[in-house]
Amino acid sequence: MNLANNWLYLALIAPLLWALVVLIDDNLLRKVYRSPSFGAMVAGLFGIFPFIYFSITNESYTLPTKVMAAAIASGVLTIVFYYCYFKALSSEEPSTTVALLSLMPVFVVILAAVFLHESLLTKQYVGIGVIVLSSTYLGLMEARKLKFNDAIGYVLAGSVVGAIASILAKFAYDQATFKTVFPWISFGFFVTGAAIYIFGHSAEAKRLAKKTGIALVLVMLTIELLNFGAEFTQGLAISRGPVSIIRAIEGIQPLYMLLFAIVLGPFLRSFFREQIDQKFPKKVLAMLIMIGGLYLIAS
Repeated sequence: MNLANNWLYLALIAPLLWALVVLIDDNLLRKVYRSPSFGAMVAGLFGIFPFIYFSITNESYTLPTKVMAAAIASGVLTIVFYYCYFKALSSEEPSTTVALLSLMPVFVVILAAVFLHESLLTKQYVGIGVIVLSSTYLGLMEARKLKFNDAIGYVLAGSVVGAIASILAKFAYDQATFKTVFPWISFGFFVTGAAIYIFGHSAEAKRLAKKTGIALVLVMLTIELLNFGAEFTQGLAISRGPVSIIRAIEGIQPLYMLLFAIVLGPFLRSFFREQIDQKFPKKVLAMLIMIGGLYLIAS
């Protein structure tokens, strides 16, 4: 089986990588960055590397102006989404933040139907609903105290912005090849990250570089490679499959995060804010329901 041609497998890989990214981001935000916009800036600046790589390895990456603008705008809005995500993460546990952001597929389904005329089978819509509800339930079980004034606004804004970014990306991918579109999405990442650096965090970046040295650079390189891997696989999936389903599958992140907490939590207790407690049977039930939603989507 050619993995690159099977968007379902690619869609399952992306949230696995992002689950690792969220866990590392949570620790960086609490112990190193201490600034949501700084985290978004780092994610954006690394966008220059895939842009350069694809630009020099692709024979032709020119696009019609409308398609190029949609791709760049998708990249810009993705970094805005990251900012909202970091803001929510600064006041909520990682799995809770991810679960709240699982509202995004609802907006994606609506926008995809209106602007892309994307139509799914009834059972696939049911599967999306099952994943969204079970993901939200699974994440909210971890919440010690949900700060509606702090987190919900950023979650809603991030969900809408992320949905628009996905629709723009799908529009661009439908007009051209993945190799010609993805570099411009990455360029949108970089432009936004560079703007944050220039207008807000150049001094802080220099301070952290002096304080942490090569150690922070290596950690940032690792996390951004994981993030790029997730963006790449999800972008490739969106270029080949229904964007509504692919963004809904991203909602299984809490499942992966819970699995990481079960396997790694006993050895890295300070790394995980999630707890393995008396709620575990309910969490397993939510995971099984989520898998049922995946079956409805894929069958």
